[in-house]
Amino acid sequence: PSKAERLRADAVRRSEPSAVLEEEARRTREEAAAYGEALAGRRLEAGQRSGRAAAWDEVHERNAARLLALCIANGGVYVKLGQHAAQLDYLLPPQYTRTLHQLFEHNRASSYEDVSRVIEEELGAPPEALFGSFERTPIASASLAQVHRATEHGTGAPLAVKVQHAGLREECASDLQAVGLAVAAAEWLYPDDFRLGWVMGEMAPHLPLELDFTHEAANLRRCAAFFGACGDAGGGGASGSDGGVVSSSGARGGGGGGGGGGGGG
Repeated sequence: PSKAERLRADAVRRSEPSAVLEEEARRTREEAAAYGEALAGRRLEAGQRSGRAAAWDEVHERNAARLLALCIANGGVYVKLGQHAAQLDYLLPPQYTRTLHQLFEHNRASSYEDVSRVIEEELGAPPEALFGSFERTPIASASLAQVHRATEHGTGAPLAVKVQHAGLREECASDLQAVGLAVAAAEWLYPDDFRLGWVMGEMAPHLPLELDFTHEAANLRRCAAFFGACGDAGGGGASGSDGGVVSSSGARGGGGGGGGGGGGG
């Protein structure tokens, strides 16, 4: 096998616990899809019986707008949960998935003062001292972090610096508990019509990893090794990291503030 294939095989062996989590996630998604089909059928039948389908559509539109406002106002975990809900088109009424889909495009950016403070707390110095240049306006912002263009001291090499929104790690545990309590209460009140506890079961173990940018930096280095073994090292790699800040070389235009998968959304 090629060097790239050996690296991939080693990575798979090292991530056996992740494979178990992925299998559990797949199983819960399949169960949720089956439940969603049954629930959609019951909704349609109830609407036809009552003749109030249009009225329910208005209720869903109004409540979806309220949920969107709540997610944006609270940020962090709530935006991640809203993004997750936006993909449950097999389970939720379309008014919710359509409205919450806006969370993939529009997220509130942290102020430069907060960004500078996070960098100094994590790396021991403000961005002006750590980088040759650092753009104050982010090129992208997402639920957990935002990305700034910068250059490396001395070489001038372009960097993408991903900075976690201030206070997220401190708020993460309490936010997960609050949302978990609300979901559990809804399931208890409406046992036949609300079964979304599995969403929290998927988020809870993964979110701390997404907030640990040292973990993300390790993933970036692994990706760079994979591409380098294939003869394409154009993707760059992690050049420095701490818990709430990660910088990667080879920065190009655009880029995300960190969606779910790579670890920092």
